[in-house]
Amino acid sequence: MAQGKISNIKTLPQNKKRTVRYILTLDEVSLSKVRNNKKKNKKEVRQQKNRPAKFTKNSAKSHLNVNGYQQVDRKSLAVKYSAKENWLDDQYQNPPKKISVSFKRDLQGAQIGDVVEMRVMLKAFENNDSGSFDRKKFYYSQGIGAAGFAVKDLEIVNKKPQNFTKQFFDQINIWRHKISQKLMAEMGVQNGAVASALLVGIKDHIAPNINDNMRHAGLAHLMAISGLHFTLAAGIFFFVARFLLSLSANLALKYDIKKIAAILGIGACCCYLLLSGAPVAAMRAFVVMALVFLAILFDMLPNALRSCAVGAFAILLFNPAAVFSAGFALSFAAILALINLAIFTVNWRQNWQINHANQSFIGKFGIYFLGIATSSAFATLATAPFTIFYFNHYSTYGILSNLLAIPLTTFLIMPCGFLALLLMPLGLDFLPLKIMNFGLDWLLALANFTSHLPWSHFNIGTVSKMSFALTVIGGLWALLWQKKWRFLGLLPILAGIFLTFLTPKPQILTDHKAKLAGFYADDTLVILKNKPHKLASSWAKNLGLKDFVLEKDLSGGQRQKWQVKCGKVNCQFALDGKKFLILTGRNKIAEICQKDFDVLVNINKKYQTIDCKNNEK
Repeated sequence: MAQGKISNIKTLPQNKKRTVRYILTLDEVSLSKVRNNKKKNKKEVRQQKNRPAKFTKNSAKSHLNVNGYQQVDRKSLAVKYSAKENWLDDQYQNPPKKISVSFKRDLQGAQIGDVVEMRVMLKAFENNDSGSFDRKKFYYSQGIGAAGFAVKDLEIVNKKPQNFTKQFFDQINIWRHKISQKLMAEMGVQNGAVASALLVGIKDHIAPNINDNMRHAGLAHLMAISGLHFTLAAGIFFFVARFLLSLSANLALKYDIKKIAAILGIGACCCYLLLSGAPVAAMRAFVVMALVFLAILFDMLPNALRSCAVGAFAILLFNPAAVFSAGFALSFAAILALINLAIFTVNWRQNWQINHANQSFIGKFGIYFLGIATSSAFATLATAPFTIFYFNHYSTYGILSNLLAIPLTTFLIMPCGFLALLLMPLGLDFLPLKIMNFGLDWLLALANFTSHLPWSHFNIGTVSKMSFALTVIGGLWALLWQKKWRFLGLLPILAGIFLTFLTPKPQILTDHKAKLAGFYADDTLVILKNKPHKLASSWAKNLGLKDFVLEKDLSGGQRQKWQVKCGKVNCQFALDGKKFLILTGRNKIAEICQKDFDVLVNINKKYQTIDCKNNEK
């Protein structure tokens, strides 16, 4: 039984087998099992451990040694976890402060801030060595120590606690979810989910195909609340506040309305940061915008590079684990590239004495789109190493699609969205949401069209950590220095790119947890299983492939070339003149030792690896 306060609610997208599930992140966890274990004396515990297990026919075959078959690996089955590494042991020491619980049932009126009690099945996160998404590291950065599912409906112990600070932040999260539900009700699930991501940072309801289209079209950055969103929010509020203050001659003559508008701009940015859920990119954008407004208050010129450094320091001060997140790297790589582009543009204008104020409307229009293209190109190049390293993905037409998507988002979608947020308490948000919905139709249509063009995106195989480190060091050297020696950063970048092509790809891939094995040959990933598995898709992505091939789908020529032969509990194949034998289940020792193989791999931890002493293997 677990008891805790609901601190967040996330909704997973629907799939074919299950309905929508709710993930509740709870803190102040108390496990009744801990209290019960403490009350038991040593004699009772010893009696429970010595109690004979009831084995059925199938369990006896799986857990008992059978003459002539692989021996049961008792060491593997009786792993003793340390209390610091894994708290799910007999002592229940160091329980996590937060857990994530999945529900299939209704929340029964529970909201963020309520203290609830439920019976759950929990499992601590394990270390990931398969090359797929590292769930343990992701949840660790959020302070979550375990995940599971509820086996019984939750019960609300008491409603929201009276602590003002907690209640304030809980109420903001409740507003965020209510705004998200209202957007989907007014605009439809598809467009409303995208609007929810743009305005309040909730991406849980976006369909997977929409996410794929935006990513393949190079428009995924629009879905993350970052500098573009904060610049629009701060700029709109600042200029509107200054305009309204200027309508009063008394205020305009007695006070510096520009500084008053700057103070209001900081407050507006702070409110929007809370409403967005404060992701890493939003925090960086907030710090930069706050420093710009502070520079206006103290009659100073803001320094973009110093503002960026202060933003990074502020984020890492409160959340050091953010340095390992992809969002942190992508956000600061893009902003550093754009700052350097702005500095270069200003210096170029001064050296060539160019004044765009005298340009015609068509000339200014062309200069604006040229600025979008160059900024998109610089940001894409700066973030490419991180995109490839973290996601094994690269979008080809991102620069072209941004030429249409950024003006559409800047001048239509986001202004209408901000206006709708302001008018929502008055119930007058219908018209802005209608216009925003119209703009989102165009944006999603553009993403769908671009993502389905030939060669719109590429899967790139996993690069080595040395290649990635050299590329990042060279990029930082080139972006941070402002002297001519900055170009020396090209040397490690070129070295990193060169090493990328020399990085060998694995030939044999195994995972004992999923009991999955495969091999890579001739740009083909063969999975030695007759059913697809999500880990196989991750392997294919890491190898730079679009898909994998199941063993049953191999052609006759491929099967003969690689000498593939699979049974219920083992698989054989040959690569580069060597014969491999993969043990996936429990095998007869005599049958395995009679086989002709050079390498034996056992991916079933339940049974010991066969040692054919009579054969020279």
